[in-house]
Amino acid sequence: LLYEAPAGSTGTGDLVFATGGNGTTNKLIFGAGGFSTGNTQMEITPDVNVHIEIPTDSTSPSTGALTVIGGVGILGNMSIGGNVTITGAISLQGSGNTVSTSSLSVTNPIVFLGANNAADILDLGTVGEFKEGATTKYSGLVRDATDKSYKLFSDLTALPANTVNFGTAGLT
Repeated sequence: LLYEAPAGSTGTGDLVFATGGNGTTNKLIFGAGGFSTGNTQMEITPDVNVHIEIPTDSTSPSTGALTVIGGVGILGNMSIGGNVTITGAISLQGSGNTVSTSSLSVTNPIVFLGANNAADILDLGTVGEFKEGATTKYSGLVRDATDKSYKLFSDLTALPANTVNFGTAGLT
Protein backbone atom coordinates (compact mmCIF):
# COMPACT_ATOMS: atom_id res chain seq x y z
CA LEU A 1 0.00 0.00 0.00
CA LEU A 2 1.25 3.43 -0.82
CA TYR A 3 -0.29 6.84 -0.79
CA GLU A 4 1.62 9.80 -2.05
CA ALA A 5 0.48 13.40 -2.02
CA PRO A 6 0.12 14.75 -5.54
CA ALA A 7 3.35 16.18 -6.97
CA GLY A 8 3.75 19.86 -6.21
CA SER A 9 0.98 19.81 -3.58
CA THR A 10 1.18 20.75 0.08
CA GLY A 11 -0.74 17.61 1.10
CA THR A 12 0.53 15.54 4.04
CA GLY A 13 0.75 12.25 2.17
CA ASP A 14 -0.79 10.36 5.11
CA LEU A 15 -2.13 6.83 4.63
CA VAL A 16 -4.92 6.23 7.11
CA PHE A 17 -6.08 2.83 8.37
CA ALA A 18 -9.29 3.22 10.30
CA THR A 19 -12.51 1.55 11.30
CA GLY A 20 -15.90 3.18 11.37
CA GLY A 21 -17.77 4.27 14.46
CA ASN A 22 -20.89 2.11 14.09
CA GLY A 23 -19.53 -1.20 15.43
CA THR A 24 -19.37 -2.35 19.03
CA THR A 25 -15.56 -2.53 19.30
CA ASN A 26 -14.14 -1.12 16.02
CA LYS A 27 -10.72 -2.73 16.60
CA LEU A 28 -7.96 -3.05 14.07
CA ILE A 29 -6.90 -6.71 14.25
CA PHE A 30 -3.66 -8.02 12.75
CA GLY A 31 -3.03 -11.72 12.20
CA ALA A 32 -0.35 -13.48 10.22
CA GLY A 33 -0.36 -16.93 8.70
CA GLY A 34 -3.80 -16.71 7.15
CA PHE A 35 -7.27 -16.18 8.52
CA SER A 36 -7.76 -19.88 9.24
CA THR A 37 -5.02 -19.96 11.92
CA GLY A 38 -7.05 -17.84 14.33
CA ASN A 39 -3.81 -16.24 15.48
CA THR A 40 -4.47 -12.65 16.40
CA GLN A 41 -1.06 -11.16 16.94
CA MET A 42 -1.93 -7.51 17.44
CA GLU A 43 -5.11 -5.61 18.22
CA ILE A 44 -5.65 -1.90 18.39
CA THR A 45 -8.67 -1.07 20.52
CA PRO A 46 -9.76 2.54 20.05
CA ASP A 47 -8.82 4.77 23.00
CA VAL A 48 -7.77 1.72 25.06
CA ASN A 49 -4.54 0.03 23.96
CA VAL A 50 -2.33 -1.58 21.36
CA HIS A 51 -2.07 -5.24 22.39
CA ILE A 52 0.67 -7.50 21.00
CA GLU A 53 0.53 -11.16 21.95
CA ILE A 54 3.22 -13.31 20.40
CA PRO A 55 4.89 -15.92 22.65
CA THR A 56 8.48 -15.02 21.72
CA ASP A 57 10.80 -14.35 24.65
CA SER A 58 13.46 -11.68 24.42
CA THR A 59 17.05 -12.76 25.00
CA SER A 60 18.74 -9.63 23.66
CA PRO A 61 17.89 -6.10 22.47
CA SER A 62 17.16 -7.49 18.99
CA THR A 63 14.91 -10.45 19.88
CA GLY A 64 11.39 -10.89 21.19
CA ALA A 65 7.81 -10.28 20.12
CA LEU A 66 8.46 -6.56 19.68
CA THR A 67 11.83 -5.09 18.74
CA VAL A 68 12.54 -1.41 18.28
CA ILE A 69 15.68 -0.14 16.60
CA GLY A 70 16.06 3.47 17.68
CA GLY A 71 14.89 5.34 20.73
CA VAL A 72 11.66 4.81 22.62
CA GLY A 73 9.85 7.57 24.46
CA ILE A 74 7.28 6.61 27.06
CA LEU A 75 5.10 9.20 28.75
CA GLY A 76 3.23 7.64 31.64
CA ASN A 77 3.66 4.76 34.06
CA MET A 78 5.26 1.50 33.05
CA SER A 79 4.80 -1.95 34.58
CA ILE A 80 6.94 -4.92 33.63
CA GLY A 81 5.87 -8.43 34.55
CA GLY A 82 9.13 -10.24 33.93
CA ASN A 83 12.88 -9.94 34.17
CA VAL A 84 14.65 -6.83 32.90
CA THR A 85 18.16 -6.83 31.46
CA ILE A 86 19.69 -3.46 30.66
CA THR A 87 22.83 -3.12 28.60
CA GLY A 88 24.11 0.40 29.11
CA ALA A 89 23.85 3.07 31.77
CA ILE A 90 20.78 3.83 33.86
CA SER A 91 19.93 7.37 34.86
CA LEU A 92 17.13 7.79 37.42
CA GLN A 93 15.92 11.36 37.39
CA GLY A 94 13.32 13.14 39.46
CA SER A 95 12.68 12.99 43.17
CA GLY A 96 11.76 10.05 45.34
CA ASN A 97 13.59 7.38 43.35
CA THR A 98 13.59 4.13 45.27
CA VAL A 99 15.20 0.87 44.25
CA SER A 100 13.91 -2.10 46.19
CA THR A 101 15.70 -5.40 45.77
CA SER A 102 16.35 -8.58 47.72
CA SER A 103 20.06 -8.53 46.83
CA LEU A 104 22.45 -5.79 45.78
CA SER A 105 25.86 -6.37 44.27
CA VAL A 106 28.06 -3.36 43.54
CA THR A 107 31.19 -3.81 41.43
CA ASN A 108 32.69 -0.42 42.28
CA PRO A 109 34.62 -0.63 45.58
CA ILE A 110 33.25 2.72 46.76
CA VAL A 111 29.56 3.47 47.21
CA PHE A 112 28.94 7.22 46.89
CA LEU A 113 26.39 8.84 49.21
CA GLY A 114 25.24 12.40 49.73
CA ALA A 115 25.30 13.93 46.26
CA ASN A 116 24.18 17.57 46.42
CA ASN A 117 24.92 17.80 50.17
CA ALA A 118 26.97 20.97 49.60
CA ALA A 119 25.86 22.62 52.86
CA ASP A 120 26.75 19.45 54.86
CA ILE A 121 23.33 19.26 56.49
CA LEU A 122 22.54 15.60 55.71
CA ASP A 123 23.76 12.59 57.66
CA LEU A 124 25.68 10.06 55.54
CA GLY A 125 25.66 6.33 56.13
CA THR A 126 23.80 3.05 55.98
CA VAL A 127 20.72 1.99 57.90
CA GLY A 128 19.21 -1.46 58.35
CA GLU A 129 15.75 -2.56 59.51
CA PHE A 130 15.00 -5.33 62.01
CA LYS A 131 12.11 -6.54 64.17
CA GLU A 132 12.17 -6.84 67.92
CA GLY A 133 8.93 -8.55 68.82
CA ALA A 134 6.25 -6.64 66.92
CA THR A 135 8.31 -3.43 66.84
CA THR A 136 10.22 -2.38 63.71
CA LYS A 137 13.57 -0.84 64.57
CA TYR A 138 16.59 0.52 62.72
CA SER A 139 20.33 0.40 63.24
CA GLY A 140 23.24 1.76 61.27
CA LEU A 141 26.53 3.55 60.83
CA VAL A 142 26.14 7.25 60.06
CA ARG A 143 28.31 10.35 59.87
CA ASP A 144 26.37 12.90 61.91
CA ALA A 145 26.30 16.24 60.05
CA THR A 146 25.89 18.22 63.27
CA ASP A 147 29.20 17.19 64.91
CA LYS A 148 30.98 15.52 61.93
CA SER A 149 31.54 12.27 63.87
CA TYR A 150 30.68 8.70 62.88
CA LYS A 151 28.14 6.95 65.06
CA LEU A 152 26.96 3.37 65.34
CA PHE A 153 23.40 3.23 66.56
CA SER A 154 20.58 0.77 67.15
CA ASP A 155 16.99 0.58 68.40
CA LEU A 156 15.76 3.66 66.51
CA THR A 157 11.98 3.26 66.04
CA ALA A 158 11.46 5.81 63.24
CA LEU A 159 13.06 5.35 59.84
CA PRO A 160 15.43 8.30 59.35
CA ALA A 161 14.90 10.34 56.19
CA ASN A 162 17.86 12.71 55.80
CA THR A 163 19.17 12.79 59.37
CA VAL A 164 19.15 10.51 62.40
CA ASN A 165 17.65 11.97 65.56
CA PHE A 166 20.33 10.86 68.02
CA GLY A 167 18.29 12.35 70.88
CA THR A 168 15.51 9.76 70.45
CA ALA A 169 14.60 7.96 73.66
CA GLY A 170 15.74 4.31 73.66
CA LEU A 171 18.41 4.84 70.98
CA THR A 172 21.60 2.94 71.74
